[in-house]
Amino acid sequence: MPSWPDRHPQNAPGAFYVDSQCTDCSLCQDTEPTVFRRDDEHGYAYVAAQPQTPEELRLAAQAAEECPCNAIGSDGKPADPSFGDRLKAAGLPEDLSSRSRHPAGGCGCHKPRSERAGCLGSLMRKISGTPSGTNPY
Repeated sequence: MPSWPDRHPQNAPGAFYVDSQCTDCSLCQDTEPTVFRRDDEHGYAYVAAQPQTPEELRLAAQAAEECPCNAIGSDGKPADPSFGDRLKAAGLPEDLSSRSRHPAGGCGCHKPRSERAGCLGSLMRKISGTPSGTNPY
């Protein structure tokens, strides 16, 4: 589960944020490049700009739901009072944190942070077709 206290300092103020669980898989940046960017120096994603349009909100919520490491939160403090209205206009619930998370098929999303490296490793095994229990690198 994303953690507001563990969010990266580069995140733009507002509801969406990326926390320290990010493994830099680039899913969020590929899904919504206007909102999510990569910190090249530190190797993780962050929210460069809060979503403004209904489409940006929908895609940011999709990225949060599909994040294989569950590192994208949407329960931060919205910077503007119209955030709830904009969520409704985008067809999204006011409490995005209540949405079910995509488990990414056993990638390790729900493991403790100390074991989160398995998340990217399992994802790479899936992509490469390497059987579980072997090192794909």
